[in-house]
Amino acid sequence: MTTDTGRADTAFEPVLTAGAQSALGSPAVRWLLAPAAAAWLALLWLSGGHDSVALCVAPRATLFEGWFATTAAGFAAVTPSRWAVEWTLMIVAMMFPLVYCLKKY
Repeated sequence: MTTDTGRADTAFEPVLTAGAQSALGSPAVRWLLAPAAAAWLALLWLSGGHDSVALCVAPRATLFEGWFATTAAGFAAVTPSRWAVEWTLMIVAMMFPLVYCLKKY
């Protein structure tokens, strides 16, 4: 912002409004947004152990054969229990912020 004389104003405006700052202390943040952030971190941690680069660079005769081989190897590498855990984490990570947004309106 500038003043009438054209000099830059030294006062900084806050990034969050007063309403947003008070909303950060609400129970909704603890019960909806904090678990979503934790779920995102868990998903990032779980996805770090895959070594599937060889599937991407392996030559295949046709496009369908390459897609089928990659898909089959992907399903074979993930156990049903891990798939269920990752699916549950994805639901928490994606839907809890949506519930928070819908609660506000």
